Amino acid sequence: MISHRYVFSLLTVSAFAATGRRPRFEPLPPCSECVSVEDIQAPGIGIDLTTSYATAAIRYYNGSLVDLGKVSLQHFARSPVAGSSELPPVLSTDSAWDQLQCSIAHAKRRFNKLRGVPATTDVGIIANLTSQLRVTINNKLGSNSIERVFVVVPRLPGLFWEDVSDALEYSGLSGIISNKHMGGLVSEISASFAGMGYGLCEHYDDPDTCEDEEAEMPYSHILELSLSRVSFDAAYTYMQSAWRSDIENQRFRFDLGLDNLPHDQYDREVYWENIRKTIVEIGKASHRPLTHVLMLGDVVDNHEYIRTVQDALMELIPHELTRESIMPFAKNHQSLNSLYVAARGAAEFAKRMQEAPRGCKESPQCRGNRHPQSMHTDMKDQAILNEEL
Repeated sequence: MISHRYVFSLLTVSAFAATGRRPRFEPLPPCSECVSVEDIQAPGIGIDLTTSYATAAIRYYNGSLVDLGKVSLQHFARSPVAGSSELPPVLSTDSAWDQLQCSIAHAKRRFNKLRGVPATTDVGIIANLTSQLRVTINNKLGSNSIERVFVVVPRLPGLFWEDVSDALEYSGLSGIISNKHMGGLVSEISASFAGMGYGLCEHYDDPDTCEDEEAEMPYSHILELSLSRVSFDAAYTYMQSAWRSDIENQRFRFDLGLDNLPHDQYDREVYWENIRKTIVEIGKASHRPLTHVLMLGDVVDNHEYIRTVQDALMELIPHELTRESIMPFAKNHQSLNSLYVAARGAAEFAKRMQEAPRGCKESPQCRGNRHPQSMHTDMKDQAILNEEL
């Protein structure tokens, strides 16, 4: 019987250490100013946007994490960017016609924003979630207590940072931009890995030391499985630090959301077989043994789904798997809620982006700002929130 630390966060089975040191060879310039005490001690708020719901979590200065809540899409006819005809304009164009279409699309977005309505239909769908979540968070943390958030998303075809940014703006929020991820959008896989405690340096307030730590991390080979009411997603990637959002192989199936589960027994078997085949197909994209399986989504406790995942993983991992083997466990072996693990990782990213210097090295005089002189206030706020939750 396999230990439940084998698969989901399940420790490294086969991984190789990074060679060399940090990828940057030139020294960082000195920072022109210190990171403020307010930014250092402010909690970080993370949001996980999915195809049918969104969750939020908060990470405090003392390192503790608290789940803030979940909201679901209301009055939606389709999932964001599923077959969207309103994709944001690309940054480069190949012809005069493409340039014209790009200009028109930008103009439409600006006009809608001036009118006080969402820039596109898809932005409106995303804003449905972010607006609800802002109310939920303010109800728990206090009115107007949330302005900046770190957002993570599934790798949906046709979804761009411009859509997420416009949705946040419509909701009265602003997004925290990561200087460690590429491309603006940060994937759920990246955040979930961090939410489990993997791929994070200890000394993130010192860029040189942090990069050295990240360069020594082992590679992890990750299979992500996410089931919600409206979609099923299977993806494979590998990473050292949790900041990598690239995906090597992925299948996003809107026809395999749990709402599409048939009532007829034969059709149900076909449905679960399609999910099993998708898992196996994506899992075989890894040329090395899988080290982690990330079980995400709001319906992962479905017993038929658990059995299907077990069957699929038996083709990928030559060990007997129990239900506990594929449910979320953190690096410290604590049980995790798969619904919130990505939001927790996003909150961790938010806190690190707020607290760490960007592209420069702080002088020794800045260390005074990082003394936990006001941690008691942070812990008091957290205690109040824990009582309410």
